Amino acid sequence: ASVVSAVVAPITTANFAENAAAYQAGEAIPHIFAGSYNSFYGGWITYPALLFCFLFLAKSAQLKSLTRAAVVPNLFNINEPLIFGLPIVMNVIVIIPTYICTAINIAISYILMSNDIVGKVVINIPWTTPGPIAVFLSTLDWKATVLWFVLFAIDFVICIPFVKSYDKQVRQQNSEI
Repeated sequence: ASVVSAVVAPITTANFAENAAAYQAGEAIPHIFAGSYNSFYGGWITYPALLFCFLFLAKSAQLKSLTRAAVVPNLFNINEPLIFGLPIVMNVIVIIPTYICTAINIAISYILMSNDIVGKVVINIPWTTPGPIAVFLSTLDWKATVLWFVLFAIDFVICIPFVKSYDKQVRQQNSEI
């Protein structure tokens, strides 16, 4: 996100401004790609799903300890303890499901928003607002929260084989098997 933000941020900010103006005027909301849309339906679902998958499935003492420490920050979209603690960076086994999940989340949410089934972003919410609350407050649509939890469940299931594989690898490295 930081690499492309110089290009993406002006677009999402302008789209957000148009969405907010349309909402205030009682008109149809024009843009899906607005405000924090990418964050709401990307990492702010994928990382919690990955975290909870590790919490419930990991047998490694190292991974259990790390993920327990990452829960509270993760609830507020602070994913660095997970990103750098696992690590996700430069870790093929763990980064693959994050890319798969984010692509699926964006595709599903985009389709639902483009068909006016779920509301689009009309309010700018602080980035530390927990995901399910943020999507509701930013869209003013309760269906956005339902969508968040459905995508979370899908992501959780997608992460299972990757988490089990990485957990096995870590336990072998630490001779816990």
